[in-house]
Amino acid sequence: GIAEIPLTLVMSSRTGPASGMPTWTGQGDLKFMINASQDEFPRFVFTPGDAKECFEMTKKSLELAEKWQTPSIILIDKVASESHFVTPAFDEIQKNERLSFAADTGEGYLRYKITENGISARPKLGQKGGHCLLGNSYEHDETSIYTEDADQRVAQVDKRFKKVEGMLADLPQLPVYGNDGDHEAEFAIVAFGTTMLPVRQALKSLDNVKYLHFNYVWPFPIEQVKKELEGTRRVYVIEGNGQGQLESLLAEQTGIRASGSLHKYDGRPFYPEEIIEFMNKAIANESEALR
Repeated sequence: GIAEIPLTLVMSSRTGPASGMPTWTGQGDLKFMINASQDEFPRFVFTPGDAKECFEMTKKSLELAEKWQTPSIILIDKVASESHFVTPAFDEIQKNERLSFAADTGEGYLRYKITENGISARPKLGQKGGHCLLGNSYEHDETSIYTEDADQRVAQVDKRFKKVEGMLADLPQLPVYGNDGDHEAEFAIVAFGTTMLPVRQALKSLDNVKYLHFNYVWPFPIEQVKKELEGTRRVYVIEGNGQGQLESLLAEQTGIRASGSLHKYDGRPFYPEEIIEFMNKAIANESEALR
């Protein structure tokens, strides 16, 4: 984080803590991936739901980590890691131009130069005419030299967090699913990762319900989430952990509080029948309350 090194990490979660039930699935590491750090730094956290999204988001993760010079985490679970999937052929990968390399790294080059968007040009490995730079765990000035100066510290923290607005702008819109693509449904399901698969199957048996799928959670897409959910009558969160991590993240970032939630943390994935039963009961209770 502090050395601003592009890095993509894959975290495949299962039931814990510690070894827990290592051959079973779970979604209890969401907040860990968002918050794990000593102090603060920007990062991406992707939560793909199936093989196609894993493929596409790995490419996106690699590109964005390099562009924004920050760690990018792909959070999946055992269902994604060790299941068989049938999927159409993936689109051909388009090679993107690599960004942010310095043409000249001679005297006067600033590895951590403060810029408008927070991105500073990096040297190419073995580049001629360069000079020694430091990339370590210490705070530094613009040249990369270690410092404990208060003003330099504040300037570099602010520089790193200047990236967040642009990072979010580079992310796609979250997918929304529903019967016939209905975005105006009165009831909404919110979930992340491979819970997408049983939720989409359940939608075929549910009326007036849409599904907002979080295939990334950080930076949090506050504006889109508000737009999709504030017009619905009830929001329900479905996730594979016991504490409602996505539910609390939703409330923290948007102020939207779920009307109900379905948690599962026995190591088994969700089944469509469970979701159908939960939603039908929730909608029936809502209708009864309105009488």
